[in-house]
Amino acid sequence: MVTMYFGKYTQGCGFVGTSENAADDLVKALRMAGERFDETSLRETPRINESPKAGDPIPEVLWGLNRDELSQLPPEMIGRLPTELFCKLPPGTVANLPASVLAPLASRLAKEQLQAAWAATRNAA
Repeated sequence: MVTMYFGKYTQGCGFVGTSENAADDLVKALRMAGERFDETSLRETPRINESPKAGDPIPEVLWGLNRDELSQLPPEMIGRLPTELFCKLPPGTVANLPASVLAPLASRLAKEQLQAAWAATRNAA
C-alpha cells in the first residue's frame, strides 16, 4: 500500500526508513552510506518531539487521498475510515463492501449515531 501511494516520492531511493524504527533505520542508513558513527550514543540520545501515543493513525493519513485513491483501498481499510470521510468515497462504495466488513461498519455507524443523539438530548436538557 505504501508503494502504491508514496512510490512517486521515493522513486530512485535506495533506502526509506520509518519513524516507528527511527534509530534502527538511521543506523542502517549510516552503515549503507559508509559513515562512521557511535551507535551507542545514537541509541542513547533521548527522543524529542515524540508524538503522544494515539489511536489508529491510518484514518489521518487517508484524509489527503482523493476520491479515486480512496476507492482503491482494500475493503477492510474503507471500513475503518472516519465517518466524515465517507462523503469522499465514490457512490456505491460502502454498499458494495463484503458482509464481513459491512456488518462491523454498520454497527460502528449505528453506535456513533446513537452517541450523537444521546449527546444532543443531554445538551438540550
